[in-house]
Amino acid sequence: MAALKPTPIPGPSSLPILGNSLDIDPDAALQSLTKLGEKYGPIFQLTFAGETQFIITSQELMDELCDGSRFVKVVTGSLERLRDGVGDALFTAHEGEANWGIAHRILMPIFGTVKIRDMFPLMEDIADQLCLKWARYGSEHALEATDDFTRLTLDTIALCAMDFRFNSFYRDGTLHPFVVSMGGFLKEADKRSVCPDFVNDLRIKSTKNYKHDIATLKKTSQGILDHRRAHPVETDDLLNALLLGKDPQTGQGLDDEAIINNLITFLVAGHETTSGLLSFALYYLLKNPEAYERAQSEVDSTIGTDSIAIEHLSKLPFITAVMRETLRLMPTAPGFTVAAREDTTIGGKFHVKKGQPMTLMLGQIHCDEKCWGPDAKEWKPERMLGENFDNIKPNSWKPFGNGPRGCIGRAFAWQETQLVLAMLLKTFDIKLDDPKYEIRIKESLTIKPDGFRIRATLRHHINPASLAQTLHSSSNSVEAKSLTSKPSSDGARSRYTQDASATRSLNIVFGSNGGTCEALAHRLASNASKHGFKVKSVGTMDAAVGSLSSDQLLIVVTASYDGEPADNARKFLQMLQNLKGDVAGVSYAVFGCGNRDWHQSFHHIPILVDDLLQKNGGTRLVPLGKSDVSTSDAFSDFETWEETQLWPTLGSSFKPGASTNFAISEVSGVQVNITHPRQVTLHQNVAEGVVTRSETLTRSGPVKKHVEIKLPPGMTYQTGDYISVLPLNPSKTVQRALAYFRLPKDSVVEIESATSTSLPLTAPMSASDLLGSYVELTQPATPGDVKKLAALASSESTQRDLSDLAISLMTPEGRYKRASILDLLEKFKDINLSLGSFLEMLPPLRARTYSISSAPLWNPSHATLTISVLSEPSRFDQRQFLGVASNYLSELQEGDVIRVMTRASNAAFHPPEDPDSIPIIMVASGSGLAPFRGFLQERMLQLRGGLKLKPAFLFFGCRSPVQDDLYQTELDEFEQAGIVKVYRAYSGGSEPMYVQEKLWRCNELVKELWDDGAKMFVCGRVDMVDGIKGVLGKILSDGREGQEAKDVVIKLKPSRFVVEVFS
Repeated sequence: MAALKPTPIPGPSSLPILGNSLDIDPDAALQSLTKLGEKYGPIFQLTFAGETQFIITSQELMDELCDGSRFVKVVTGSLERLRDGVGDALFTAHEGEANWGIAHRILMPIFGTVKIRDMFPLMEDIADQLCLKWARYGSEHALEATDDFTRLTLDTIALCAMDFRFNSFYRDGTLHPFVVSMGGFLKEADKRSVCPDFVNDLRIKSTKNYKHDIATLKKTSQGILDHRRAHPVETDDLLNALLLGKDPQTGQGLDDEAIINNLITFLVAGHETTSGLLSFALYYLLKNPEAYERAQSEVDSTIGTDSIAIEHLSKLPFITAVMRETLRLMPTAPGFTVAAREDTTIGGKFHVKKGQPMTLMLGQIHCDEKCWGPDAKEWKPERMLGENFDNIKPNSWKPFGNGPRGCIGRAFAWQETQLVLAMLLKTFDIKLDDPKYEIRIKESLTIKPDGFRIRATLRHHINPASLAQTLHSSSNSVEAKSLTSKPSSDGARSRYTQDASATRSLNIVFGSNGGTCEALAHRLASNASKHGFKVKSVGTMDAAVGSLSSDQLLIVVTASYDGEPADNARKFLQMLQNLKGDVAGVSYAVFGCGNRDWHQSFHHIPILVDDLLQKNGGTRLVPLGKSDVSTSDAFSDFETWEETQLWPTLGSSFKPGASTNFAISEVSGVQVNITHPRQVTLHQNVAEGVVTRSETLTRSGPVKKHVEIKLPPGMTYQTGDYISVLPLNPSKTVQRALAYFRLPKDSVVEIESATSTSLPLTAPMSASDLLGSYVELTQPATPGDVKKLAALASSESTQRDLSDLAISLMTPEGRYKRASILDLLEKFKDINLSLGSFLEMLPPLRARTYSISSAPLWNPSHATLTISVLSEPSRFDQRQFLGVASNYLSELQEGDVIRVMTRASNAAFHPPEDPDSIPIIMVASGSGLAPFRGFLQERMLQLRGGLKLKPAFLFFGCRSPVQDDLYQTELDEFEQAGIVKVYRAYSGGSEPMYVQEKLWRCNELVKELWDDGAKMFVCGRVDMVDGIKGVLGKILSDGREGQEAKDVVIKLKPSRFVVEVFS
C-alpha cells in the first residue's frame, strides 16, 4: 500500500525578504495571529526573517506536541530576541546550553513549597502597601489597577527573592525605571522578531531605545547584585542561590553575567505575568457580579475578621477556580514553542521536519470548542472547580508551559495571586470606574488589560487610619518571634528525642528537589518518639540504595516533577525497577506530594514507588498517602495521614517493648550526657575535627595563619576543594554585648518561642555561650533594622540620626560603613531594646568557607587552611573590627576541637587530570595562594611517583619578601624540584608592583604556555581578578585594553580560565 501523502500546511502567501511581516500588526501581534488562526485552522505557517514557523491552535495537536519524548522546547522568534538582553537565562536558554541546567538545579529548592510558604509574610508586606494606597485614595478616585498590580508584583519578587525594595508605591505615581524599560524591551523584542534584520537596522531610533532599555535592566540588576555583595545576608533566597549556589551534579556555579541575566529574567517573568493574571481575574469578577459575590463570601466565611494566614489559602477553592479560568481565557504568557526531535508526522497527516519550530497559541487552544464545548469563550470558573478540573482533557490547560522547561516560579505566582485577591476582597468593595468598559488587550511579549480602572471602597465602615493600624498589628503578629511565649504545639525541636522503650526503628527516606518532602520527612522523624519508635536514619532515597534489608520499617516521602523523580531519588527508583523480589520482609509506607495541574504525571513517582515496593515483595502497611499542593496544604495532609493511618497501623502491628539499646555499661553515681546541639540548631552539617598544628606565617603587618586540621572520620576532599568552619564570635565582641545588656558571663538564659527560630530551645545555657555560639553579633544592620531601632529611641535627635542612616544605607557610601546593631546600640544610648528583640534581629551564626591549602595525596585525613586574620579599624567608629571566623581560627591551639565540613569547589577549579599534557598558570595574591599550595603539593607527589609534568607558572602578589611572602621556603623547594616557576610581585617598598603587572611583564611566556593549551587559575579579591582579566585579554588579543580585552576573556571556555573570588 502506498504511503499517505502529507497534507500541505496552509498559510498566507509570503513576500520575498519580508516574508509575512506585513500580515502582523507590530502593536498587536497576538491579535493578528488569532485572526489568522481563525482563518486558516488548527495549523498554519508563517515566515519571519527567513524562518518558517508553524502556528498551532487546536488542543488535539497540543496534546501530541506536549510529548517530551518527541518534541522539545525551542527558543525562537520574540523569545530569541530576548537573548539580546538576558542571554542564556532560564527562560531563553537553548536546549543543551549548560547554564540552563546549572541554574535550574541550583534554583529548584528556592521555589519549593516550604520556601514559598516562608515568603508569605514578605508577600503580605507588599500587599499591605497596595491596600493602604487604595484606602487612602478613597472611592472617589479612579485607580489604574494594572499599574498598581505591576508595582505590587515587582516589589514582591524583588523583596522575596532578593531582599531588595523598589518601594514602587512611594514613587509619586511614576513607575520604576526598570518597569518602563522592561515594557519597552519586551515590546521592541516582539516587533523585531517579525521584521527582517535590514528593516530593524533602519529603525535607528527604536534600536537606540532598545539598547538603552537593556542597559537600564542590566544596571538595575547589577545594583541589586552589588548591594548584596556589600551587605551579605545569611538567607536561602534566590539571589544568594545565584551568587553562592553550586550545581549538585557538576559542582559549578554561575558567573556574574549569568547571574545578571537570571536576575533580569526573574524580575521580568516574576512580576509581568502575575500582574496580568491579577488584572484579568479582577476584571472578570467585576463583570460577573454573582462570581464576585461568591468569591467575597468564600473569603468572609474562611477568614472572617482574622488576619489572612498561609493556612487560609488552601481553603479558597472558588478563588483558585477563578484564577484557573482566567488563565484559560487570558494566558498571560500566551504561548510557547517546540520543535520535533526527529522528522515526524503530527495530527496523522502533517509532516514536520526535525527542528521545525511550532508555536502553540494558548489563547486559541484554551478556547478550542472541540475540547471545552460550545461555551469555550465564556468565563465560567465552575468548570475549573473540584472534579470538573480533574476531568479536563490532558494537555488542555497549559498556562505555565510544559515539561522541564515549564515555569519554575508557578507556585510563587500562585500563592501571591491567592493572597492578593483574598486580601482585596476582604478589605474592599470594588467596582469598575466605567461600567461599560470592555476588555482591551495591551501586548508586549505578555498580555495585560489596557485602560482598566476601578474604584475601591473600604468595607465594614473602617477608615484608612484604622486599616493601617489593623495591618500593622497583623504584620507584627506574623513576623514577631516572641522569646517569652510558649513553645509551639507541634513539638518542633532541633533534634529527635529517642524513646528508650522502643524496639523498632524507622528508616525514613525522601525524594525532594524543592524541600517540601524533606521537611515532611524530618517532621515525621520528630514525631516518632511520641509513638514509641526510634529513627534509625533520615536521608535521601538515593542514599538508601543498597541498604534495603528484611525486617525493616521503611517510610518514603517523595514527589513527582513532571512525571520524573527528584534529583536525589533517581538511583533509588532505578534500583526498584531492576529488583526481582529482593525486598521481601520490608514493611513500608509511601506518602506523595504532587500538583494536579500536571494531569498526566500527577503523583506518578509516588504511585510507581509504592507499586514497585509491593511487586518486589515488600509489605504495604497503609494505602499511599497523597497531597495536592495546588488545592491543599501538604503539611496538613501529611499530618492527617500520620495520625489517621500511619501511626495507628504501626502501633497495632509493631508494639514497642523493652529495650537494652541504652543500657549503661559502668556503674556511676554521676552520669554525663554530652550533646552537640549547635550545628543541628543552626542547620549546619558539620562534624568534629581536631587542630594538629597552628602557626603564624607573617613576620609583621596583617597576620596570616596556617592551621592544620585532622578531619572527622569519613570526611574527604579533592585538591582545590573548600572547608567550611562553624566558628565562635570573638570573646571581645561577646563581652561588648554582655556589657550592654548588663549580664555577667555566667548568667543563664532560657529561650522559648511559639514560632520557628534558629535559637536553642532545648535547655538553659549561659548568656556568653548563647551570644558567642548562635548569632551573628557583627552582621551589618539593614535599613529595616535601623528603622526598628529608630522607632525604639526616646530622643528625637537619635530618631532623626537613625532615619538618616537608614536612608544612607541604600547608598554604596553608607553600606561601606558596615555598622552592626551592637555598634548602634552602643552609640545611641537611648534605644530601648530588650535582649529578646536583639536576638530576634540577628541572623544565625553561619559557617565560613575557606579554600583548602593542601592536597589529599599529602595526607587524606588532614587538611590545612591559610587565612588572613581580619582585625582592622572599624569603618563606623574607633573600635577594631574583628573578623569572626579568622579570629576564631587564629586563637585555636593544637588539640582544640573544631566543627568543619568539606565542600566541593567549582568543578573546573581542580588541577588537570592529565598534568603530563596540560600546563597550568596560577595567579594569587595574599591568602589567595591557599588552593595553589595544594596544587603544588599534588604536583610534587606526582613527580616523585614518576609522572612527567607539563610546565606550571605561579604569579604571587604580597607586600614584601620579609613581611608576608607566604610559604617562601616551601615554594623555593617546589621551584628547585622543577614543578613550578614562581614569579613574585611585591606591592610594598620603593618600587611597588602588583601581580597583574608581573603577569604582563611575562606576557610572552604566558602567551607561549597558553598556546600550548594551558589552563589559568586565579584566586584573589575581585579587583585583582578584574585586573587579571584585563591583562590576559591584552595578552591574547595582541595589545587590546580595557573592556575590549576583558571581553576576550569572557568568551573563553570556563574550563580554561577559572576564577575563585573571595571577599
